[in-house]
Parts: sequence; structure tokens; C-alpha cells
Amino acid sequence: MSTERMPIVSVVMPCYNAARFLREAVESILSQSFSDLELIVVNDASTDATKEILMEYQAKDGRVVYAEHVANRGVSESLNTGLRLVRGEFVARMDADDIAEPERLAKQVALLRRDPEIVVCGTFLTLIDENGKKIGKRDYDVDSEVIKKRFMRRSPVAHPSVVIRKQILNAHHLEYRRKYFSAEDYDLWLRLMPYGKFANVGEPLLRYRLSSDALTVRRCKTALWSTIRLKWRYLRYADLASYGNLMLEMILMLLPKNGILFLYRKFHGVQ
Repeated sequence: MSTERMPIVSVVMPCYNAARFLREAVESILSQSFSDLELIVVNDASTDATKEILMEYQAKDGRVVYAEHVANRGVSESLNTGLRLVRGEFVARMDADDIAEPERLAKQVALLRRDPEIVVCGTFLTLIDENGKKIGKRDYDVDSEVIKKRFMRRSPVAHPSVVIRKQILNAHHLEYRRKYFSAEDYDLWLRLMPYGKFANVGEPLLRYRLSSDALTVRRCKTALWSTIRLKWRYLRYADLASYGNLMLEMILMLLPKNGILFLYRKFHGVQ
């Protein structure tokens, strides 16, 4: 029988051609004040220096767990590969181009410890550009009752900032579904909703990088359409305000491309 001690937090980071920002992302996790963790990085068949960088970190720090796909399978499958390797009590998400503040995991784990009914805990975001310059911010509801009330209006947590109880995922056999591309996180939240509370630490504990690709009309419309499909599927949970929000989103799909991009930037607080 193995006597190896399991980490408390398993951080899952999918990577695809992430070499440009990867070091900042990895170091921000390995230098967390909460150090009882493993960092599971899934290389989704990158063609740049992603693998070499990750091999370097794995050699230096035994907390780095490396996995790779021989062919590109997309973010949902990369996340699922990471979830199957998780050993910790909590699953934390991290993107390969973001930067976690040093106290991020410590504050999220503390909140999850205080309230065992919380199944997902996120944080506020600082939005940065490709050069790391602050360009906006994103706040979320903190109170679980408010979050529940507004669940069908918008995603209650920022996906790259979350920490999830692994026990809940395992007990209900929950993984990401690739058919909701660009909204795979919201799909997971809707399926997790019946099993406990959602919460957010009311501080910007993640610097979320908005790349030029993230601010394209193509990405905006794809995410919006996936969200509409999800809300339609879970319409039974919607209140009157949620119905109105869904109708508004359907109308937005008819706007000119520049109009959608303008509203997207305003919604994210991008300067």
C-alpha cells in the first residue's frame, strides 16, 4: 500500500501553444503561499516550446505533473485528462496565460473549509492585455443566495479562477462536455448547481489575460450562441428576469459584428 501523501489542491492547467506566457502562469502557481498542491499540466499537442518549458519545471519541482495528447483534442478533453489525474481534495483551474495572485489558493481553500456546502469557489478578476497591463476588472456576486437567484442570467464564477470539491465531481460523474465549445464551464456549473452552493472570494485574485483572439467577434459569437443553447436547455430553472435576459441575448446575435464586440468589451470592463 502506498504511503505517499496526497496534495490538498490539484491545479489543472490545459496548454496549447502556450510558450509565450507559460512561465508566468506556472510560476504564479508554484509560488503560492498555499504550497500543498500539485500542478497538472496537459499539453494538447503543442507545436511550440510548451513541452520543453514544462519538462524544465517538472525536473525542478516534483509537484508538476505532465501529461500530453499526441493529437490536438481541444480544451474540454484536455481538462478531462487533467481531472482524471487529480489526487487532491480540491480541483483548481488555471489557464496557461493567466497569473494567480500569491494568496489566491489560500483564500479559496479557507472559504471552502469554513462552509462545507460550497462546491465551487471563484474570485474576482483583474483583466490584463498581452503585455500584462491592466485594462479592466470583473467582479462577481459573493453571496450564495444572490448567486443562486441570478444563476440563469450569467455564469456565476470565472472559470480560470475556480476551486471545486473533487468529491462532488466524482460522486456525480461530472466532466466537461465539448459540444458546448466556449461555454463548457457554464454547462458544468449548471450540472453542479443542484449539489451545493457557489461562492466567490471578493478580491481580484487572478490576472486574466484578454488576448487579441479573445476579443474577436468570432469568439464572442461562439460563446454567446453556446450560452443561449445551454440556457434554453435549462429553461425550467429560469425566473422572469432570466427569460428576459435570454431574449436579449438572442437579439444580440442579430446585431452587426462590431456591435457585439463593443458590448462584449463593455461587459468585461475593457478600457
